[in-house]
Amino acid sequence: MTKYVSVVCSGQVRVLSVNEAGPNPPTPVANGSNVFWQPVGGPTNVFDATLSVFDASLLVTELTWV
Repeated sequence: MTKYVSVVCSGQVRVLSVNEAGPNPPTPVANGSNVFWQPVGGPTNVFDATLSVFDASLLVTELTWV
């Protein structure tokens, strides 16, 4: 099972995927370039983000300053 963690850094959202399958402790998952925290994209004035999974897709809600 994969779970996700988000962080807002310098106004941008980044997401970490964590694999919880198997007998081993939870393990962070990197992309092909060995990068663990993936930038989500979108606005650069974010101050909060919420993650949810729907129909096998990761959804990100971003709150921004106006």
